Amino acid sequence: MRPSIRRWIPTSLFPHICVLCDQVCPAQANGDLCEHCRRGLPWNPARDLNGPPGVTRCVSPLLYQGHPRAWVRRLKFHQGLAEARLLGTLLAETVLDEYFDGCRNNEGGQALPDVLVPVPLSLRRLAGRGHNQALSLANVIGRRVSRPVKRRHVRRVRHGVPQRALSRKQRLNNLTNAFVSRPWQGERVAVIDDVITTGATLEALAHCLLAAGASEVHGWCATRTPEPHSPAAG
Repeated sequence: MRPSIRRWIPTSLFPHICVLCDQVCPAQANGDLCEHCRRGLPWNPARDLNGPPGVTRCVSPLLYQGHPRAWVRRLKFHQGLAEARLLGTLLAETVLDEYFDGCRNNEGGQALPDVLVPVPLSLRRLAGRGHNQALSLANVIGRRVSRPVKRRHVRRVRHGVPQRALSRKQRLNNLTNAFVSRPWQGERVAVIDDVITTGATLEALAHCLLAAGASEVHGWCATRTPEPHSPAAG
């Protein structure tokens, strides 16, 4: 159905359907989930995190397990646009809640960063994967929070090995001089990613961005891996 036609069809004739239970759910900020399934997600109990060195603030709403883990994997390896919309919307809603204390205006809360920067992929990984999942998330979030996405401002210039099996120290070494940035003029930058594990990628990008003239770096990640000794990790 063409989007121009879809806009004029009432939601009573074309209702929102929950992606998990296939039940009709009312029109809401995130029409992909009913309230019951939304409550059942593995929410991160400390979604406003202490960021790694160089990162002013880090927000991550969901734990990387269950449905969010499956969504991230489909987004990353199968170009899941529906998953990008779902995860990006949940992250944007959490950002607005955390920065503005549940208010949808700029009064009484911390100002949002000026621009969004998706974590860049190396050209080799981008060619193999066919897309950058962080950019897909950033585009959704940028529309939700009314901030521009700077997709070409930062590049990854060194490929490195996959981070999954590395320790934090190895990850940091793997990311040494991996990123370069165009100059900034004191902007506050939010870095967008799908998963935060040790924070090594955010730390490396923060150092790069601050050295290039950004005044602050924030990390907004859709999911985070559970702490090794937490009940969720078991």
